[in-house]
Amino acid sequence: MSLINKKIEILLEYLAYGGDAVGRYQGRAVFVPYGLPEERAVVRVVAEHKSYLRAEMAEIISPSPLRMAPLCQHFGRCGGCQWQMMEYSRQVAYKKKILEETLLRLGGITCSEIETVPHSTGWRYRNKAQFPIIRAGLGKEIGYFARGSHRLERLSSCPILEVPLGKMAEAVIPIVESSSVTGYDEVRHGGQLRHLLLRFVRSSRQALLTLVTKDCQEIPLPLISMLAAIPGLAGIHQNINPYRGNTILGQRWRRLWGEAHLWEEMGGVKLRLSPGSFLQVNIEVAEKAYGLLPSALELRGDEEVLDVYSGIGAIALSLSPFVGRVAAVEEVPSAVEDARASARSQGMENCRFIQGRAGEVLDAWERAEVVVLDPPRKGVEEEAMAALGKLQPEKIAYLSCNPATLARDLKRLLSMGYYLQRMWMMDMFPQTYHIEALAILRRK
Repeated sequence: MSLINKKIEILLEYLAYGGDAVGRYQGRAVFVPYGLPEERAVVRVVAEHKSYLRAEMAEIISPSPLRMAPLCQHFGRCGGCQWQMMEYSRQVAYKKKILEETLLRLGGITCSEIETVPHSTGWRYRNKAQFPIIRAGLGKEIGYFARGSHRLERLSSCPILEVPLGKMAEAVIPIVESSSVTGYDEVRHGGQLRHLLLRFVRSSRQALLTLVTKDCQEIPLPLISMLAAIPGLAGIHQNINPYRGNTILGQRWRRLWGEAHLWEEMGGVKLRLSPGSFLQVNIEVAEKAYGLLPSALELRGDEEVLDVYSGIGAIALSLSPFVGRVAAVEEVPSAVEDARASARSQGMENCRFIQGRAGEVLDAWERAEVVVLDPPRKGVEEEAMAALGKLQPEKIAYLSCNPATLARDLKRLLSMGYYLQRMWMMDMFPQTYHIEALAILRRK
């Protein structure tokens, strides 16, 4: 008999990667969003699989001593945060525990001591906001998607955005919502406006706005003029994404008004940012992470360093004063141009930036004493990992945003003759389940 929609009573035991609390019912694991360990709860089953169930909270019979009131009024409906109901220091402790368990379960790796690097407050840390725009009746709505759905939650505020960015979002959203440009209909692939992106730069307290559209239809001048009058907004851009699916950005860009780039300062290094460039959303913790590298890698000052998946060159540029030469590899052309501009502006002549796929460049590389890896969530692809095995650098720093692929890749590196020297859990994403980790490896 199916359990779908049935209410069951369970004891929640622990937190899993993904943010859910986990209990058991009739021998199967039950995953429950917004639950906490030690809570007895009535939950409603929403999905049934052979070895596990997914459920939603119906009633908390006895709350966990960890439970607290969330700061945000949208929590539980908006899908942006998963753990606001738990005190921040406990979030950090659980992320460390989940990282340890994931490394052991998927990689067979035991790390004697994982150090933690938290954010100072756990709030107001994001320098980038991405809001989907959907057609609603004759108008449109802007907000965040609810967890696991495409149902939109309209926002009055967001406490994880940096304060100036939050104020700009509150100014931009009603102007765009009231404009004549139609919102996107993902079912019919109709309408025009798909996403609204805001990127805030702390050093100048300015932001770039990007309007993502389905086609090349021009944005009305009155809308551009109204947005340009918002204090702190330095540039407005249009990105064209004509494809179906969840990918936010397309390949084509237009500058509609104002600045083409902004400059951020991180750890004493200036970084040029295009509207579509990748930069860590939490500058405070990213500075700490990059600042650890010179001492963690025991740099002498004359090393040849290869920075792979380098983005706009933030790590390569931060290492420049501590090494002999650093080469950085990135696939996205605009990010490489940003990195080169940043290096030129600061006279960093020992930095070289290469546009290309990680595996192809690594395979052709002859010598590097240190390799830094900062891959996307999917981890290091097979071609790049095989090339790394041939290159055999003395030291490797691996910055990961996915514990599962980190465990897989570390297992492979250990089999190549490396050992895990140190590891940190860097909390780039407070109030969420996301985990960033920094691992330092040395060749035996």
